Parts: sequence; structure tokens; C-alpha cells
Amino acid sequence: ALITGGSKGFGLALATSLVKDGWSVVIDGRDRAVLDGAVGTLQAESHGQVVRGIAGDIADSAHRAALVDAVTELGQLDLLVNNASTLGPSPQPRLADYPLDEFEHVLAVNLVAPLALIQAALPMLRTTRGAVVDITSDAGVEGYAGWGGYGSSKAGLEQLSNVLAAEETNVRVYWFDPGDMRTE
Repeated sequence: ALITGGSKGFGLALATSLVKDGWSVVIDGRDRAVLDGAVGTLQAESHGQVVRGIAGDIADSAHRAALVDAVTELGQLDLLVNNASTLGPSPQPRLADYPLDEFEHVLAVNLVAPLALIQAALPMLRTTRGAVVDITSDAGVEGYAGWGGYGSSKAGLEQLSNVLAAEETNVRVYWFDPGDMRTE
């Protein structure tokens, strides 16, 4: 399994569950120290299978390539979870005042990066008849004032998932909103 944003919160909880069930996992996170701690925790739960952590920003194409290389070294990919995301500026600006460079970054992390990773992983996922899981948000379907950047990116991810499911009939595609989370 490849889980982005796997160093804490939902991603780490999922990785822990999979590792306990015998899965090899590759996770990522932006903070090297937090990621190393997560990898140590996962290795302690493992039955000797591979647990790899790769630090970096999912919006960076070289980082995504390193993730795909790590999974390729494992020999197969059964599950890709696009969990990494960013809220954008805090406090959340109204759309009329949203800095466009920040908006572009939110879209790069929450929408473009998942598609890029899906594209890179599809050959492996098609072979295993694997699955893609995209983590969305109610902000992608509800109109919350001040959440236009994040909400727009998650709405895009929902539709991307919807279309991917129609196009890739040999890969299972799921998307869901896990509800409010306190990731830290």
C-alpha cells in the first residue's frame, strides 16, 4: 500500500491497521522527524514486512517519483490512498481575497498531486486489480464561507474520483469524507 500523508492522523491509523494485517506500506509526510517516528511505530507493529517512509511534499514531482520507485521496489501495488492535503492559508480567506498563489498551491497538493500519483501508479494497480482511495471533505460539497480554496480542491477530487471510476474498470476507485478530524 502507498499512503500519502501517512505520518499522522488518519493516514497513520490506516497504515497501522494495514501493517498489523501483514501489508507492506510506503508512507510519506513533510516533517522528517514525525515521519521517522511513524515508521518506527509501524515497524514495531509489523510482522517483518517492509515499512518505508519518504519525506517530502506531495506537490513535488520528484517526491512523487520517489514514492512510485519505492513501491516498484516492493514488486506490486494493491492500494493507493491519496490522503495528504493542505487547508491553505489560515485563517481561511474569502474567495474575493484569496491569494492566487496560495490557491494554486492548494490545488497542486489536493487535486493535481493525487492525479499525478494515480497516473504513475495505474500500471501497477491495473496489474493487481488494485484500489485507489481518495480522501475528500464535506467542504467539497457544502458552501462554507472562507473554505473556498480547500473546498474547491476537494470538489475537484470528488469529480476526479468519479470519472476515474468510470474510466478504469479494472481498478476499484473509492472516495469518501471521513468527517471532522483533529489530525494532530
